[in-house]
Amino acid sequence: MPRATAMHEVIVDASVAIKWYTPEVRHANAKALLGLADTIFAPELIVSEVTNAAWAKARRGEISEQVAGLIAAWIGSGVPALVPATELNEHALQIALALQHPAYDCMYLACAARESAPLVTDDRRLLTAVGRGAWRDQVIALESVSP
Repeated sequence: MPRATAMHEVIVDASVAIKWYTPEVRHANAKALLGLADTIFAPELIVSEVTNAAWAKARRGEISEQVAGLIAAWIGSGVPALVPATELNEHALQIALALQHPAYDCMYLACAARESAPLVTDDRRLLTAVGRGAWRDQVIALESVSP
């Protein structure tokens, strides 16, 4: 998989976006990505996924309910630029069937194809799924982004 350097456009998934707001493993890598990309895109699905991750972290006591609320507000505030799911769902299904991987993760791959931009992810299952196929060169592991 390629290493991340300065890039014009990039797609991120929820595994990266949640790290913008919470200090966890590869938080510095996720923050660095904000400075490397001119434009960051994601399927609108990311709003639900990041909001759910914030809820789960608050429920486990990792963050306060107030911080969870801020995360839910911030994820819809313009970064990333949101792509409607209705523009991605058919292609996402084709990818999901080809990879034998959940369609909601493949929404991010469909977004990457639509924008002709790499997907940056920290989702180990997704990295494994694309690592054995044609999508390998279009996905960047978050750990490859230098902080």
